[in-house]
Amino acid sequence: VVARCPGQTGEYDTQYYEDSFGLAFSGSSLIGLNLASTISSLTSQLVGRTREAIPSFQDIADFAVRITRKYVDAIGQLQGRVPPFKGAIFGWCHGDSQFKLLSFGPVSTTSPDVFTLLVDLTVPDSVFLMGNHTEEIADRIREFQQRFQPSAARDVVPQNIIWGLIYDRIYEDIGGELQHGRGSSKGFFLYPNVRSVLNEDQQTFRDQVSFRGLDLYDDSTVGSVGPCRPFF
Repeated sequence: VVARCPGQTGEYDTQYYEDSFGLAFSGSSLIGLNLASTISSLTSQLVGRTREAIPSFQDIADFAVRITRKYVDAIGQLQGRVPPFKGAIFGWCHGDSQFKLLSFGPVSTTSPDVFTLLVDLTVPDSVFLMGNHTEEIADRIREFQQRFQPSAARDVVPQNIIWGLIYDRIYEDIGGELQHGRGSSKGFFLYPNVRSVLNEDQQTFRDQVSFRGLDLYDDSTVGSVGPCRPFF
């Protein structure tokens, strides 16, 4: 999210606000990819008459839901049904000085309307899940959390459970890669994941550094960008 106001020339060339939020999505990639691209592009080109014109977390979330409704309506008319999906906007709300998460998804496969739900993140051990098998996964997370006292080890239980579900293929319909992101008062940031994988000799391990499922240091996938390399 970037906002600019008029500078000395009268043009909107003075940046006065910058922030970022996380978007998670499951289900229809047609809606998800279009939504991510559109809201990212449009919210990075905001303008305000004064420096006090700062959009809140709710403003950004409401905007994302309005765009989603447009895509749901268009795809529903084209395909004759609304594809299943669920999304969430997450980040730090400067107005209320707290983290917020707004979940949204289709009301049904026939209605163009979209529901919204503000998730309470102040509950101890709060975990938000979406997609398939959420109740079973939530039970598994709670079971393991009870084995730890409040600590860093307890905090990473949800991440470790999801990691195991993906790479051990506990459920046939849950795969892909783990992507790690963190929200703070300075914005939302994505980080690479590091895991040990077997080398071709099947006897030694190496650390695989991946970002959105791509090995950052494997020349056959990402490799270099001209004279530079991705770095985290």
